[in-house]
Amino acid sequence: MIPPEQGPRGTAASRAAPAERGSASAPETGAAAEELELSCQQWAGLCTYLERELDAARAETARILHDELGGLLVATKMDLGHLQQSVRGQEPELRERLSRAQISLDAVVATERRVVEDLQPGLLTHIGLFAALRWYVDHLNTRDGGGFEADVAPEEPFIGLPERVALYRAIQTALQICSGSGARLVAAEHRGVVSLSVGPIPHLASLETEPDVRVLAIRHRVAAAGATVTSKNTARGSNLTIRFAVTR
Repeated sequence: MIPPEQGPRGTAASRAAPAERGSASAPETGAAAEELELSCQQWAGLCTYLERELDAARAETARILHDELGGLLVATKMDLGHLQQSVRGQEPELRERLSRAQISLDAVVATERRVVEDLQPGLLTHIGLFAALRWYVDHLNTRDGGGFEADVAPEEPFIGLPERVALYRAIQTALQICSGSGARLVAAEHRGVVSLSVGPIPHLASLETEPDVRVLAIRHRVAAAGATVTSKNTARGSNLTIRFAVTR
């Protein structure tokens, strides 16, 4: 007869092992959940930091291009104009070369201005969010021939520059998602709340279930500005609405 304490391999030990494993797994699971939650917070903070750094880099690059490179280009354009005046009546080939150089320089100046506006519109920095949104819709229609429409209130709400930039980038991304056919931007302020609506956005996933990664970017931008974003499904797509409380 086999004594109980020397039972077959796995009998007593196997009955004790699950209890031991179960008692050890509970604290480990709680620690893992806590670590995961902290990690999510860190990721959100990292995303906010990177967005701010990107916005600052865009603004600084736009400033350098506008103030420094733009100044050099304007000075060169003026010198070239004086040179063209001084060679009038001289060799036709030289005058032709200078004329072509002037045309090329004009194209460089136009490109520099376009790049500056793409990086950060001067209207956004110096005038306001609504003026920048009107310009951007016109820019899209001119560049891409898209059918975007804009109904933007004429009066500018008072919004701080960081929040202004975040909201502009959110709407910019929303418009980029749109195909351009019949897409409409509505921007207005009513009783201290700025409302920005874009739609219809075709095939826009829900904000809560399997969202487009660009929608996640919009959500993060909106949250960073202290605003809220909702979506409403229609027959033609989804309407995205951002609301921001203006502090005076």
